[in-house]
Amino acid sequence: IFITGHFGGSITHGSDYLIKAFSSSDNLAELERKPIPNVQEAMAYQDIIKPILMSKCYKCHGPEKQKGKLRLDIPDLILKVGKGGQVIKAVNTDKSELVKRILFSKDNEDHMPPVEQPQLTKSEMELIHWWVGSGADFDKKVNSLAQNDKIKPVLIALQSPEVKEEIKISDIPDEEVKTADPD
Repeated sequence: IFITGHFGGSITHGSDYLIKAFSSSDNLAELERKPIPNVQEAMAYQDIIKPILMSKCYKCHGPEKQKGKLRLDIPDLILKVGKGGQVIKAVNTDKSELVKRILFSKDNEDHMPPVEQPQLTKSEMELIHWWVGSGADFDKKVNSLAQNDKIKPVLIALQSPEVKEEIKISDIPDEEVKTADPD
């Protein structure tokens, strides 16, 4: 029974499930999001999208494990066609398997990440959808990608230390806010 249980656990949870908690690699789902000082000057993939993928996707689709033969940690591998179709179809979010799977309802068996894993927030889903819809470029800054009124508040929220899930357009001043007088 012990041997069968061990092999069953290895199949369902991975071969390192017993020692994973003691390994030196940090749990990627627990990464703390750091504020981006000037989101418009940030690299869209490197500074915004990659941290989302690291915290929510690398556990199953990263350097150590590749479920469905899919890796999301290397740009060239993100652009490949996976088992379910083209992982990212730049500009066409309807044909991008990544976007489709994160937007599925949680009761759909193809929903990603799996229900027992940390889920993407609404803002994270919007950011991925925006990035893919803007061309899924790995080398462009945020300010060089198209930004509609829906994504602007989500991007601005990345500048603050705490994540605000809901920001209304009316919360954003029309004029630039100047630094307060120190006196």
